[in-house]
Amino acid sequence: MELQDKTLAQCFREAAERWADRPAAVDAFRHYTYRELERRSNELSVSLSVLGYGKGDRIGVFCGNHADTLALYYAVWLLGAVLVPLNIHFTERELQQCAETAELSLVISEKPVMTGVRNVLLREMTLSEGYSSCAVPEILPGDPDAILFTSGTLAVPKPVMSTHYARVNIALEQAEALALTEEDRVLSVLPMFHCFGLTATVLPAMMRGACLYFPADNHSYTLLDMIETYRCTVFTAVPALYLAVMNRQIHEPRDISSLRAGYVGGSTYSESFLVEAERCLGMIILPSLGQTEATAGITTASLDDPFSVRARTIGHLFPHLESRIVDGELHIRGYSVMQGYYGMPQETAEVIDPDGWLHTGDLVRREGRNLIYEGRKRELIIRGGENISPLELETILLGDSRIRECKVIGLPDEHYGETVCACIVPTGNLTEEDVREVLSGRIAGYKMPQKIQLFPELPKLSTGKPDLRKLREIISSQ
Repeated sequence: MELQDKTLAQCFREAAERWADRPAAVDAFRHYTYRELERRSNELSVSLSVLGYGKGDRIGVFCGNHADTLALYYAVWLLGAVLVPLNIHFTERELQQCAETAELSLVISEKPVMTGVRNVLLREMTLSEGYSSCAVPEILPGDPDAILFTSGTLAVPKPVMSTHYARVNIALEQAEALALTEEDRVLSVLPMFHCFGLTATVLPAMMRGACLYFPADNHSYTLLDMIETYRCTVFTAVPALYLAVMNRQIHEPRDISSLRAGYVGGSTYSESFLVEAERCLGMIILPSLGQTEATAGITTASLDDPFSVRARTIGHLFPHLESRIVDGELHIRGYSVMQGYYGMPQETAEVIDPDGWLHTGDLVRREGRNLIYEGRKRELIIRGGENISPLELETILLGDSRIRECKVIGLPDEHYGETVCACIVPTGNLTEEDVREVLSGRIAGYKMPQKIQLFPELPKLSTGKPDLRKLREIISSQ
């Protein structure tokens, strides 16, 4: 696919014209066609203009996943402003910190919030009498489209600034990989305030005239009900959410035969998980690697790749990107690399070198044109001078049917520097000795976890990834 020199506003206008009467977005309260979604976005864009906002203003959006939030996102882009999606789970302290970091001009929310900047409620944004349109600014593909905060598993979230050009083209590549068409019905469960939900789920659907379905919540029965009722064809999620839906489907089966494909990412999973997920859900699941600093897109598998490729690798690099592996770490260069962390030149220079290579922090190795994922550089455990990959242990443990989820972390140790801790969510009765037996004979002795902690559920970030900081807090407090 050739790269497109377009903005998100252009793509939206083209979609609204081409698929005007087709369904675009459905939630518990609204059913928008593409024409109706464009009309609502125009209304919100004019409202923002009347309030005094325009090109370049950084506008925070503190709203959940629903059709009107999507309309608001497009309204910001139509205005030439910079979208700053805010995590709906943030406390007011965290919101204020984000508002200051991104230098927000305005926060639009579903309920009043205190951030130190002007706050407007989405439900109150309607056209003022006498206003029907606003001046359309010149928006260039290279202009900033958004500032998204990283999910922050190990550190304070950073404000990642990207361009229309990057987001448009990554969304088009994601749509191409999933072979999306206007006939598809995409279940949108991942939060739009994160890259995986916005750039790998929502925007690809919009680029191809598909319809997005926003569930009222992410309970497994709600998702299955929506798949069955609306005959959804595409479902992208993190492994934990797939597992919840699979467990519900096994015990309370629904007709989900419409499903055909989706992405999985954001956390560790085993080959046996993929086997069971595809069997249970009746769909092809594509592995992927992405991060906010790369506008979500780094690798994908193909729908026609054999299962062995999808199960063992994270697929191949998206077209038009360069890659190299330095000391096991993946570096990429190209159009999808962020402009930088907003207002943080030093932090930007730490991850993007003078030649434009983004140091992803992901450890990989090549297998033909595909990459095999070996964990995060910062999560590597160094015990007594020996490097231990959490992913290696997690993959083995997740291959046992008695283990539903696990995360292996390093804990401070005065003698060895770090000690290995396996955090386990069992499916039933499981002892620490059982866990060690699973690993025994399959790993070197120095890799064996010194601590095994059983949990009913792992603490999670809004992305569905394990919250490593929270895990360490829980364990250190015991």
